Amino acid sequence: AHLNFYKTRTRMFITLSQIEPQLLTKAQETLIAAIQRSPTDPKLYYNLGVVESSLGSVETGISYLEKAVELKPDYPSARLQLGKEYAENQRFAEAKQQFEFILANIDPQNVAAQQQLELIATASAKTE
Repeated sequence: AHLNFYKTRTRMFITLSQIEPQLLTKAQETLIAAIQRSPTDPKLYYNLGVVESSLGSVETGISYLEKAVELKPDYPSARLQLGKEYAENQRFAEAKQQFEFILANIDPQNVAAQQQLELIATASAKTE
């Protein structure tokens, strides 16, 4: 029942899913079980958000990433992934907010956030 067993199991399934993609559903099931045991762990929501998006449930993935950010506002990986998901779904204003938050409040030197802001500027200019 220890949470580290769930986290290790999840990592194993995610790693093996590169060979057998259907193992992502096992990772999903494991993360859901872990969240039942630890509903305030933002890393669990972050990982479930990534897994859901990988499985094609983008809106569900986004909602889990939003929950991770809600639980830990200074979680740069979750904000970065959330911003990327927003950008991929043409939600540029929301994506920009995530990247700007990272640069203003977490890490002003975050190269990934800076690059994503540049990509958003280019992508949003193309859609106008």
